[in-house]
Amino acid sequence: MAYCSACGAYNKDGARYCLKCGSKIDSLESSTVRNNNGSDTNWNSGAGERIVIIQQEKKHRGKAVWVVIAIIIIALGGYFLADNYGHHGYVSYEVYSTHVLYPTDVTVYFDGKQVAYWEDLKPGEYIYSSDYIPVYFSLFEKAHLLTVKAISTGGGLGPQTHTETITISDGNKEKVVLYI
Repeated sequence: MAYCSACGAYNKDGARYCLKCGSKIDSLESSTVRNNNGSDTNWNSGAGERIVIIQQEKKHRGKAVWVVIAIIIIALGGYFLADNYGHHGYVSYEVYSTHVLYPTDVTVYFDGKQVAYWEDLKPGEYIYSSDYIPVYFSLFEKAHLLTVKAISTGGGLGPQTHTETITISDGNKEKVVLYI
């Protein structure tokens, strides 16, 4: 039987064109094929072996796709476990404002992320504090260095910044005092 390489249909021996799709049928008798490893294979028996080799190649490609998908799933699972189910500690902060001339705005950041903002605070020494705020860190860290920063926009003294770095471990409570 002649095999159509275009559509995969079987045709009568000696057929020059496929009855199903009309493509020209190549004779496979005594053809030489270059393998993936660079060696040559001599085919003498016709289309039957070619079908088996094509099916084997498709089978190997399917396995490779599943291996890649499994690696991606494992990597994503590790990432989400590390970030979403990691350790956490608690941080409370107090901000002492020493601006005496004009109202000011104050912003507090944890590791560069804004956690609080006060607008038009009145002149004088004020204390602004928070309850304990959970701070999450990776499952792979035993402790986390947290940078806490308070920035004021002026209040007559120009912009002021105070930064503190503290170590947070799982379940611990820490307090930070900042002066601006």
